[in-house]
Amino acid sequence: MNRNGIFFPDYSVSGILRELRKYLFIMIMLGMSVCLFASAMGKLTYQPIYESRAAIAVSERGAQQYSSLDTNSSMAAVYSEVFESPALQEKILEAAGEAVNGSISCEVISETNMLNLAAFSTDPGQAYALLQTALKNYQDVSDTVFSNAVLHIVQEPSISMEPSNSSFFIQYRFLFAAISVVCIAMLAVLRYFMRFTIKSCKGAEKYLDGEILSLVNEEHHKRLSAADKAKNRKDPYDPPLLLTDSLVRQRFSEQMRMLAYGVEKHMKKKEQKRILITSLAEHEGKTTVSLNLAAALAEQGKKVILIDGDISRAGISTAIHMPVSEDRSVTGVLSGNMDWKDALQIHKKTGVQLLLHCNTAKGSDQHMDAVRIDQITKEMSESAEYVIIDSSPVSVSQDAEVWMQAADTTLLVVRQDWSDVRGVNDAVDQIWQNCSDFAGFALNVFYGNEQVRIQKGVHQHV
Repeated sequence: MNRNGIFFPDYSVSGILRELRKYLFIMIMLGMSVCLFASAMGKLTYQPIYESRAAIAVSERGAQQYSSLDTNSSMAAVYSEVFESPALQEKILEAAGEAVNGSISCEVISETNMLNLAAFSTDPGQAYALLQTALKNYQDVSDTVFSNAVLHIVQEPSISMEPSNSSFFIQYRFLFAAISVVCIAMLAVLRYFMRFTIKSCKGAEKYLDGEILSLVNEEHHKRLSAADKAKNRKDPYDPPLLLTDSLVRQRFSEQMRMLAYGVEKHMKKKEQKRILITSLAEHEGKTTVSLNLAAALAEQGKKVILIDGDISRAGISTAIHMPVSEDRSVTGVLSGNMDWKDALQIHKKTGVQLLLHCNTAKGSDQHMDAVRIDQITKEMSESAEYVIIDSSPVSVSQDAEVWMQAADTTLLVVRQDWSDVRGVNDAVDQIWQNCSDFAGFALNVFYGNEQVRIQKGVHQHV
């Protein structure tokens, strides 16, 4: 394996969208929380400001109101400074007789002799009183500037009961929520890029130390309806994903048969009969692969024995809903309570012979004797064409190493974007140390339309 930076073909848009979907609930909840928090902050910190406005026209005394627009515009500009001057502010305070909490703003309407005069205060009545006082006392100050100028009130001051300002937090609360959602989305995408897992066939070809035998696309359970469960009271559970079942898609069945073709070709070439199916971590689909590999080989008329070697839990018996007693289980056979031939059960749908594990078995790890396991599996291989062992994941239990020593070859199941590539390749090294042969990889639960075609013993990416 050689990783030189980021291998971009190993990162797909569909994979990024799936990663974002994982965090969709978190993004929605965070966005709503930020929006509510901003609203609460806005209500706590908001100080309403009320505005009272008046429109004023400036003209020369004794002349027509709009006789000289240029002159009147110049006077209007000066008057705007008068209304905002400290001298007028003093006059307003003196006239009001009390402290006035507010301010006055005056601006000239462009290319006119009109002024927009506004008073601002935290109280609407005070804003109106402030503006009225300014209009009554402007003459004492303005006479020193323009003695021949006169003001005409075009629009009388009014009291506004609605605040003229808005809360910063409330105004931009949706923007804050959107930013928080985008940040979480960016972190999710970054986590996706930083995760060193197999995300595509090209990534598998580049990073995995071994041959890719097949790729299996994702396949969902088609759950039974309540009516179907009522009709079939003896087995009300959802059926397993088996290629022989009519509920699975044809693509899934074909891909499992392609895997069986690759495994059979590899084992025939090296005259092998016992194969171990394992994975690095849990939930990578090794039990589903084991069941369907056995079913595909049995479909060709081969005699197949499938062993549930996952001592930590009963994987196969749980998947196919087939109960088994402790004496007739794998541990019962390994402990010598029953001969393996008497412990075998037939799966009616596939014709595969099963040696299952019982969940109630205690102290099962004490029965993991490599010599005993090798002896039993050799006897099985003499009466059957293929012996398939579904063991526990390599990283979960050491039982897989014991089964490796009894197997002729090992198949490693790798789920898309699940296990770290370095751990997977370490598992391959472990397989070579405990088993004489490594068959290759089965890429499982891959989304999209990627396929691997096996042709003349060489895997090709399609």
